[in-house]
Amino acid sequence: MSNKIDNKKSAIVILGAGIMQIPAIKSANNMGFASIVFDGDSNAPGKDFSSYFENIDFSDKDALLEKCLSYNVICNIKAVFTAGTDFSYIVAWLSEKLGLKTISYETALKATDKSLMREAFSAANVSSPKFIMTTSSNIDEDQVQNLGYPLVVKPVDSMGARGAVKIDNFAHLKEAIEKAVKFSRLGKVIIEQFLQGPEFSLDAVIKDGNIHICGVADRHIYFPPYFVEMGHTMPSAFPKEVVDEVISVFCDGIRAIGIDNGAAKGDIKYVDGRAIVGEIAARLSGGYMSGWTFPYSTGFSVIDAALKIALDKDPGEVKYSYDNTSAERAFISISGIVDSVYIPEYLKNRCSDNAVKELFIIVNRGDKVNFPKNNVEKCGNVIAVHKERSEAVYAAEEACRNIIVKLKPGDETTFNFIFGEKEKWIPDAFAFDNNILDSMPDFYGNPEISVLKEKINVFLPDIFNSNNESFGTDWHGNSLKKAIEAIENFANLRFIREIPENNKFALGKIFWKSVTRGSIQGSIWIVETIADYIKNGRNLNNIKWV
Repeated sequence: MSNKIDNKKSAIVILGAGIMQIPAIKSANNMGFASIVFDGDSNAPGKDFSSYFENIDFSDKDALLEKCLSYNVICNIKAVFTAGTDFSYIVAWLSEKLGLKTISYETALKATDKSLMREAFSAANVSSPKFIMTTSSNIDEDQVQNLGYPLVVKPVDSMGARGAVKIDNFAHLKEAIEKAVKFSRLGKVIIEQFLQGPEFSLDAVIKDGNIHICGVADRHIYFPPYFVEMGHTMPSAFPKEVVDEVISVFCDGIRAIGIDNGAAKGDIKYVDGRAIVGEIAARLSGGYMSGWTFPYSTGFSVIDAALKIALDKDPGEVKYSYDNTSAERAFISISGIVDSVYIPEYLKNRCSDNAVKELFIIVNRGDKVNFPKNNVEKCGNVIAVHKERSEAVYAAEEACRNIIVKLKPGDETTFNFIFGEKEKWIPDAFAFDNNILDSMPDFYGNPEISVLKEKINVFLPDIFNSNNESFGTDWHGNSLKKAIEAIENFANLRFIREIPENNKFALGKIFWKSVTRGSIQGSIWIVETIADYIKNGRNLNNIKWV
């Protein structure tokens, strides 16, 4: 009997089989452990890398424990682990039930529930925003008056900025709470001060109270009143004294919550000359930082170190230097249904001297997409690495500019995005003078099926053909000139400088409206949509375009 037990393979339970958990699954396998992986998605990408996979809902703690106990019959479970998920409190609970060393369940809850987290910071005099917690949208104005506007409303237990929004006055508070509470498993929302300043992402591993920092990155947040991270860059470009203070406050926050063994991920702001804790989670970061950008930048595996601590082992010497800059950037979409994703050949077949090292396509044909309000609504990500910071940043951003998410022609959601009432928070792709657009008709002539035998004509005013910086750039950094060049390559159109006397049909205002609202995506969509309308005999004059 004893021989049989001794021969059982040691195993690590990993919660999550998404992209962010794949590095942990691979590390567990490489360290000689069986990886027992749980995920609520039966087709999660990490499934193929796991030794054992179970499709199971994380909200059912008892079912998770039962699965762990059943696997303990054939394996010796030595650790429970996660990275980049909301479920560090499940990790702590399972670890306690299995008799494994872990942070306390109480600590894990403090690192999950932002209201408990803020209370812990306040008790330890750690700088963090003033806040109130609520479960109801029925709040009197005097309850939030002392916080001061603007305010941030967000769920207490959601990651990826889901349900988080900035508000500037009391009139928007009720709606913001009602939306935020939908993203909270606990049905709780916090209302806190909005802090204006640069933001940093940090990772750390902690063994017996000793904190080892494993990465500090600059976060790039866009699209207020929402908080969409369009990427991060590592190492930070800020002065050493700023980074040192950010690290110091992060460590204070870790101690305040009580994370003495395991990992910690922090979002820290630097406001008016001082660092302030945004959030701290009892896990390693998602967003490609712990699994990709940090090891690419330093050559050090924070995943391995964190797994060793989860196994109650010494992580070894946590020593590294930033030999490269890692730049992660996201590409996004306007509203619609994905028809296809164009990826340039140089990104498909990356050679060793290409600065772009990783490409993650999150969306597939048929998926619904929209202009993102949070970090889970992006279409994909690119990671570039280079000795020179400028080169890494340029490579990542240029790759995102060159990837095109084509949308299904004729879809109503895209039509409404371009021609419907504008959501004020969504920026136009380009800044066009309305007088230029208003001087053009929606289209010239009357289309017949014969016009589809050739490319569709589009009137190109001279001013749009200039390299005019006043037009600005779209959300990926494309200038109008670059966008027009891409449109010519991907849309079945021909730009003309004047309308000929024998003109049959040419696009005017509706094309350029699609460009100003939807950039390259919008222009390709309108050309393909017009072609479909013509094929199907739809009268373009009967459509309310603007």
